[in-house]
Amino acid sequence: MLLAGAYSVVTPAFETPDEIWHFAYIHHLHTERALPVSAPQTTALWRQQGVQAPGYYLAVALLTAWVDASDFPTIYDRANPHAAIGRPGTADNRNYLVHHFPEESFPWRGVFLALHLARFLSVLLAAVTLWAVYGLLAPLVGERLALLATAGLAFTPQFLFVSAAASNDNAINAAAALVLWQLTRLLTGPAQRWRSWRAWGLLGVFLGAALLAKLSGLALVGVVGAAALWMAWRVRSFRLLVRAALACGLPALVLAGWWYVRNWRLYGDPLAWNIWQQNILLRVIPADWRTILAELESLERSYWGLFGWFNVPYPEWVYWAFRGVEVMVALGLLAALLRGVCPEKKDRTRMPRIRRIFTDQKGRMDFHRADAAPICTILPFAVIYAFFHSPRRTESAWGSALKNRIERGRHGSG
Repeated sequence: MLLAGAYSVVTPAFETPDEIWHFAYIHHLHTERALPVSAPQTTALWRQQGVQAPGYYLAVALLTAWVDASDFPTIYDRANPHAAIGRPGTADNRNYLVHHFPEESFPWRGVFLALHLARFLSVLLAAVTLWAVYGLLAPLVGERLALLATAGLAFTPQFLFVSAAASNDNAINAAAALVLWQLTRLLTGPAQRWRSWRAWGLLGVFLGAALLAKLSGLALVGVVGAAALWMAWRVRSFRLLVRAALACGLPALVLAGWWYVRNWRLYGDPLAWNIWQQNILLRVIPADWRTILAELESLERSYWGLFGWFNVPYPEWVYWAFRGVEVMVALGLLAALLRGVCPEKKDRTRMPRIRRIFTDQKGRMDFHRADAAPICTILPFAVIYAFFHSPRRTESAWGSALKNRIERGRHGSG
C-alpha cells in the first residue's frame, strides 16, 4: 500500500491511460446526479467510458461528494495537442495534459483533491486484491509460497502503477479475486460446506460486485456455474444445484441485474456493446503473424511496466531481465508439473502441499481422479481472465490507433 500510495502521489494528474475519461464519468455523476446515457460517436467528456458498469464510479462519487470539482472542464481542456500517445521512448511531449504544477501540489484542492481521493480508493481495492490472492493460494500451495506469489504481484511495477490510478480496473481486480477466493474455499472444503446458504450467498455478493464493476466480470458467471454443476454432480444432488443457483444468483441479480436491464432498455443490448464499438477504433485489416508477435511483445512489456500514456518505458535491458524471470518461472512450473505427474515412489511424504490437499479423505477433492477436473480448470480461468480484463495495452502496434482515438475525442468526433 505504501508503494502504491507513493505512485498515486507522484504520478501527475490524469497521466495514466484513460484516467481523465474515467474521472469525467465521476464528474457527470456529481453534476447531473444521474448515470451517463451514451450514444454512437458521443462527444461527451467521458467518451467510450460512458457505458462502463457504474460500481467504481458510484463509490468514488460518494467518496468525493463533498469536494468542489467544478474546475474539471477547465483542466480537461488542457490536453496537449502534441502528446506522444502510445509512442514509447519519445523524448518530448510525454504528458497528456499541459500541467500547472503549483495548483496540483499538496494541499490538493478542487478536482485534484477529488482525483487523489479516487486514487486512494484504488489503492485500497488493490490491497483487497492482494489479500484475496493470498487467501486463494494459501490452501493450495501453502502459506509461504502464497506469500511469495502475492509479493510477486504486489511488487510488479505495472500493478502498482494501475493500482494508483482512478480506474475501474481496480474494482474488477478486487471483485474477481474475491470471487475466486470464495470459490476456492468451497471447492477445497468439505462437502458439507457445499450445502451452506451463507457460503453461496457470500459468493453471490462478490459475483454481483464483479458484474457491477466491469463487463468482463461476466466471465466469472461461467466459472461459478461450472463449479456448481460439478459439486452437484459430485454428490449426486440436484437440490444442491438449485440451492447454489438461488443463494448465489439472487444476490448477484439484486446487486447488478438492474444495470443490464437499463442497458437493454436504453440501447437494445444488455451489455451496451453496440454503443461501445461505435465509440472506439476497431481493427479493419486482419492481423498477420508479424502484427500478432509485435502485440504479444507489447503486452509483455506493458505487463511488467509501461508508464504514462504508454510512452514512458523502461530501458531495454530491464525488459530482458524481466524476460529472464519469465523463463525461470516457466522452468519452475514445468519441473513442478513433472514432479506431480511422476512422483518419487519411495518418498510419498515429500509430496508438494498442492497435491496433499487434493488427496484428503474427508470429503475433499482428489487431483488424481478425473472428477477433480473443475478445480484444475479454475486456475487457468483465473489466469486467462486476468490477462484479458487487465488494462494492459500495446504500445507499438496500438500506438497510432490510440493517438487517433485521442485526437477524435479532442475534436468532438467520438
